Amino acid sequence: MKINTVTKFPLWLVGALLYGISWPMPWNINLSFLAWFALVFLFISLKNKESFGRFFATVWIFSFITHTICSGWFLDIPTNKFLIIAGAINESLAFPLPFIPFYFIQKRAGFNRSIWVLPFLFVLGEWIYSTLPHNLGFLMAVHSQTANTWLIQFIDLFGSLSVSFWVFSFNVFIFSALEKYQYRFNSPRFQLRLVIIVFVMIGLPLIYAQFRNHQLALEKSDSITITMVHTLFPPNQKTDQQILNNLDRIVEITDSTSYYHHKTGVHTDLYVWHEGAIPSGNTNAIRRFVQSAVNDWHAPLLAGMQYYEPVPGSELWKPLNRVILFSPDPDTTQPMPFYDKINLAPGWESIPYLSFFHKSGIRFPHENKFHRAGESMRLFTVSAGDRLVNIGTPICFEQNVPSIWNRMVLMGADCFVEVSYESWFGQTYFQKQVAYITRLRAIETRHSVARCSNGGLTFFVDAFGRIYSPAPACESVTTDSLTLSNKITFYTRHQNFFPLLCLIVSAGYAVLVLLSKSRNCKRT
Repeated sequence: MKINTVTKFPLWLVGALLYGISWPMPWNINLSFLAWFALVFLFISLKNKESFGRFFATVWIFSFITHTICSGWFLDIPTNKFLIIAGAINESLAFPLPFIPFYFIQKRAGFNRSIWVLPFLFVLGEWIYSTLPHNLGFLMAVHSQTANTWLIQFIDLFGSLSVSFWVFSFNVFIFSALEKYQYRFNSPRFQLRLVIIVFVMIGLPLIYAQFRNHQLALEKSDSITITMVHTLFPPNQKTDQQILNNLDRIVEITDSTSYYHHKTGVHTDLYVWHEGAIPSGNTNAIRRFVQSAVNDWHAPLLAGMQYYEPVPGSELWKPLNRVILFSPDPDTTQPMPFYDKINLAPGWESIPYLSFFHKSGIRFPHENKFHRAGESMRLFTVSAGDRLVNIGTPICFEQNVPSIWNRMVLMGADCFVEVSYESWFGQTYFQKQVAYITRLRAIETRHSVARCSNGGLTFFVDAFGRIYSPAPACESVTTDSLTLSNKITFYTRHQNFFPLLCLIVSAGYAVLVLLSKSRNCKRT
């Protein structure tokens, strides 16, 4: 029995709705389990699509509806609703790509046989998409499972793309069981097969997670104590006075915290401010003001800064998104260490393919207002007791780029401090979704992270992806220790191993299908 023969209702629409709400957590309800079977409805709908046009159109509409729902939940920007649709269109372009080669493979080998290669193709599609300059990287399948850190600990072996593989494989197993038993849901054999599928797909990752948790519990390591200042400054400050008032306020909060720490005997190795906390880092008066405060605190400050550099050959200045380290009573003969953001957010900080547009004679208004990317990567060194600690500092959107984190670990990072600015989006699900992506990077590298945000979520993350010591939603501070690690995971060393494996399997299967078809033609 085929479900599509029972009803003319488009089952792929049911799957799109279920898959779409598997990302958000409205009212703190974790609906990510819906992604484990939502794609089954799409597979059922695609099986009987003979023409490529109808096949691809179904996949793309499924993708667009899904990503519109997701974008509407966490990209619900109060001042610019257009970005919801723009973000959905951009993200929905990646999802259908793997279905193009899959269509031609299944036309030769049959749908039920070919469905097993789809998880491998999907990983390749997300891998390719993640390397493109215009990718946002918020809505890949892995991010539907960011709340399930107890389940996805295997990403320290194969990276976050392996979670996308896991999600698709879960759906393929269920679809194949339905096909095998002809959708007889009351069949004891089908129910037994379903139990086995759930045990394999959930049980094995849980066993590995327990193993890793036990290993991490046995490890003994040094730590660094960090104090993060959580602020709620509104975006788009219009006047210099408003911007300076924000700086005065964050210094005042840190002053009060420092005074309280000294009075109560709390030691802090490092203070942290959010992305862009220091406006116009070129202004000497502002830098002297911050430096004098740091001298009073007797502890270094790691802060986001807006910095400007002249554009060669013109009178324009380009902003850089920078993190800078202020040390108490510094050696003024040495330049202050800084790191400039390398991976810029497309649309907000950069125009993708800008050189291509320039070669075509196309210019955009206000191009100088977009950021310039940093040219090199660096770590910051801070004293913690008798030890020097190397800190990696990804900035905001860079939390979506695993390669940044892996390179910092290979350079010797002992932990991470991520600075972010998320008040652009108001009090929406975006803040939680973006913040939870940080947990993936902690698990992949097995390095702890201190996450400091303006308007978003500020908290600490351990090497297992667990959140602790979150700052209250109001203007506040949080202080805790961050465990240090010099371990390098398999994924950090071999970042492209899993996608290359998927490439080999996909290509090998396609070759076998072609060879098999060729032999059948010769026999005929």
